[in-house]
Amino acid sequence: MQLIALGVNQTLLIALLPQLAVLLGFGHNPEDWGLLLLVMNANLPSYWLASGWWGKKITCGDTNQISKQANYGFILSISLFVTLLLLIENGLELPQATNTDSMSLLNTLLLTVLALCRFASGAFASAFLPLAQTNITQTPEAYETNISKLSHLSSLITLGRFIGPILVLLPFPLVLHLIIPALLILVSLIQKSRTTIIQSNEAQNASVATAQKQIQVFKLLSKPGLTAALLTTSMVAMTQLVLLPFIAKFGYTEKQASHYYAQLMIYLSVFVIASQRWLLPYLIPKIAQLTKSQTAYPLLLSLCLILGTVLLCLPQQNWPTLLLALACIAIAIAGLPACYTHQLFEQHHIQIPRAQISAAIAQVHTLGHLLGTAVTAALLAQNLNIAHVQLALATLLLFCIYALFQKHTI
Repeated sequence: MQLIALGVNQTLLIALLPQLAVLLGFGHNPEDWGLLLLVMNANLPSYWLASGWWGKKITCGDTNQISKQANYGFILSISLFVTLLLLIENGLELPQATNTDSMSLLNTLLLTVLALCRFASGAFASAFLPLAQTNITQTPEAYETNISKLSHLSSLITLGRFIGPILVLLPFPLVLHLIIPALLILVSLIQKSRTTIIQSNEAQNASVATAQKQIQVFKLLSKPGLTAALLTTSMVAMTQLVLLPFIAKFGYTEKQASHYYAQLMIYLSVFVIASQRWLLPYLIPKIAQLTKSQTAYPLLLSLCLILGTVLLCLPQQNWPTLLLALACIAIAIAGLPACYTHQLFEQHHIQIPRAQISAAIAQVHTLGHLLGTAVTAALLAQNLNIAHVQLALATLLLFCIYALFQKHTI
């Protein structure tokens, strides 16, 4: 439930930005939303910063207590955020934020507190994935089993991201929509209180290395593995942003383009979820049994990604080609994170605690999303072909995956 809440929290607020802009006095014009976007994305730097801290804390402490702390902190930060919006909605008037001369001290203070709430929610949410990955990888399992488990965790986040925009369609008030992630965590706490979780910290600490400083973790971790994580999430961000220019080439109006873009995002999400939960867990043992190699599966996923980007590079685009390209990309990005995460665990769990490895990967993923967004924005501004850059990155990713798994094999 934590990971579903994490996914919902990532996309729900984005879908509600137009309503928030009007409520906070930023108006209807997206060009005036600069400050609002900074406030609402304050969770990104805190997610990056806190991931490393949680990784070290999980290694040294009681994971059940740490999970409760993260849950309570997340609920509190979301609740305070929603409470402030509720006060504004019920009569606490704000001057128009687009007029800098009328920006009052109260306005600035409220926006600062809202940003701090978002910052806190990102910091507490960054504990969820390291906790989940540490718990499922403590017991030694077969290669196929661990990959399937990690894919299942990824599917929960993807499911949450998919649910987020759909929840906006429900006839609820704005504040009720925004409290949903906290309610999901509350349900998780109630479920855990009814079950007995037996976990020996002594056994956990005996099976992992001593906690490291986060900068040391990055120095020790395999550079091909970290680069693969960076490139994978960069490709995700670039694919999301490249769709609108492709749709525009088909000659649709702005309203039609937005409609088709939403449908394509749903198509991608469904494909990723289906791949992570059913298709890939079915294929992993089959491929491993057929090839007698752990390298074949991630290399096939990388080739699938290259195929998808090659299809995007074709000069003549049509709907069947675009849908096939997105399907190939979706399958690849659904499976690759579990592969390089498992491999980094296998290579470094004696030197570095698994929680810190997971935290480092989460930090690299955040950087990857920012890098992919920045590169795509720059390419769009220069009217350059994004698909060609995606093809180059996909090819580099193939070499990174090969180097990561060869290092383990040798």
